[in-house]
Amino acid sequence: MNLEQQKPLVIAYHWDVRNFEEEAKMEAKPETNINVSLNPVNIEEEQYAADSFFRTRLTFLILFDAQEKENGEILPPLAISGAIEQMTRVIDRKIEKQEDLSQDDMNELVAPLFDMARRLTQDVSEIALDIPGIVLNFENPEA
Repeated sequence: MNLEQQKPLVIAYHWDVRNFEEEAKMEAKPETNINVSLNPVNIEEEQYAADSFFRTRLTFLILFDAQEKENGEILPPLAISGAIEQMTRVIDRKIEKQEDLSQDDMNELVAPLFDMARRLTQDVSEIALDIPGIVLNFENPEA
């Protein structure tokens, strides 16, 4: 695909040390959740008649239990959440609905959003905990 993408925009990013006593009181227990949406944007200008425009959005809540890192440092239990968006132009291709895209196309469209979430988490965790940062691995749910 021939893409023209704006820089990802961080709508929200939040970092909390988990409070298991508060979580126990909640009716719905929190769980890791990652959502990607692809919303078409209608551009009526003639020069873009053959193109498609999308606003991609990543929302996430990632929960960590306390764990010991390889260097012996203790990582507290954490909850990381956020929303990141990006405007994308698909040049010379009309896409009417999400089903018109292959999985590889979708991965290419949303890769910058996941990269931004990785960068934010690694940098914030390194600063907040004064240890090597947490590296998110979205390819492997076990990581």
